[in-house]
Amino acid sequence: MASRQLSTALIVVLFCVLAAFTRAESASVDVKTGDAWFGIYVEGVKQGSLHITVDKKKGATGEYYSIVGRESRAFKVKDKDVTENYDYKASVGLDLKPLSYEAIETKGTTKNTIKAKVTAGVAEITVQFGTAAANPPRKANLTEGDCWSFCAPLLFASRKYATDKPRRYGKIVEVGCAVISFNVAGSAKKVAFQGADTAATEWVETESQKFTLEQGEDGSALWWSETTKAKVTTKYISEPEEVAKSPFDFDGFQKQPKKEVKKGEGDKKGTRFENAYKPVGSEDGDAESARCMMSKAKGWSMRMPEGWDTSFRMTMFGGETLQGDIIKPPHVVEDGWFEILVSYSDKKEKETPTSVLEDFIGRRKNLEVQGEIEKIKLDDKTTIAGAMVQIKDSDEPFDFYIMAACSDNSAFVITPYSIPLFQPAKATWEKYEKEIYAMMGSFRIIDTE
Repeated sequence: MASRQLSTALIVVLFCVLAAFTRAESASVDVKTGDAWFGIYVEGVKQGSLHITVDKKKGATGEYYSIVGRESRAFKVKDKDVTENYDYKASVGLDLKPLSYEAIETKGTTKNTIKAKVTAGVAEITVQFGTAAANPPRKANLTEGDCWSFCAPLLFASRKYATDKPRRYGKIVEVGCAVISFNVAGSAKKVAFQGADTAATEWVETESQKFTLEQGEDGSALWWSETTKAKVTTKYISEPEEVAKSPFDFDGFQKQPKKEVKKGEGDKKGTRFENAYKPVGSEDGDAESARCMMSKAKGWSMRMPEGWDTSFRMTMFGGETLQGDIIKPPHVVEDGWFEILVSYSDKKEKETPTSVLEDFIGRRKNLEVQGEIEKIKLDDKTTIAGAMVQIKDSDEPFDFYIMAACSDNSAFVITPYSIPLFQPAKATWEKYEKEIYAMMGSFRIIDTE
């Protein structure tokens, strides 16, 4: 009898321990919400930036974290300029268990789409390469701690593990429908980071030392690096936004001369531009708007509300890759958002704004013109051709305005652009319509010489 009671007691104790362990492993994790920017360095050379936005949302089954990311890279391959852009949209539970994932990878003229959903610890992943039919869904079994690849280091750091024992680090390789995992050992240390002594925890892969993550005291990711089998090391370093988007590292950026703002020009905090883009005020010195220009013999300018920003991107539109500048809102949300795409190309002989717009619309089977193409002549003699169009395959068809213009050397098309690309929602468009039309209406061709 005593033996049976002892066995029963041990089972109860064991059950309680396991239950407590399970609750601990699945407990909510406090992830810092907001924006995080990282510079991307390959073998010490800066190639681009990663921008991650984390928001806590409430859905039908409870609260979760929405994680939106955008990674842009530019580099040379045999003296040829190459650009790669990755747009991510993911969700994880408050315990950081993966829920859903969506990504668009644009490499040169090729666009790949990846979608995934997790049910009962199994990720079902669908990959579509270019214009080919989507591959059949594949499944990957997940373990506690596995996470979507682009945000795995950020979320691992958020867990703020104790360093008393090695911890499992796992990331989902979505395109290959696989999970890569290994143990990392942590050690507390003081590090010099961006001009200040910082308390940090350094996590290093125990077996090959090919992965290192520097975690801040607050659970932020200061930097992480990964080395491939080909011995190429890529390092992501947390940086202020203006540094991450510049061609410099933190120290190099601090050494750059400050741009002098002329009288009447605005330089209000939060209005930022990169490389060739120069912030200026409106005619009355109002810093709420700004102008951006391309470093070409003929460029363009556009007034923007504070917080909107610009970046160069190779973009897929109607099955065609365009080069141009994206005007992006200050906050991105899970439900999607609208940007402005200013695409440009060399002007052909006898090309006019009307013919440019007709050609642009004609090459896109998903666009349908609502009415006729109209022309407006601005005070500076620039002719703008515009047309109201509709996306035919949208679940909620709605009209929006696109336009075209020509300088002596370049042809421009200016159009609203939805993120995600798959199904722009009418309700989302209505949130951005007023601001976008105000900006498009301020488009001007300028001489930058």
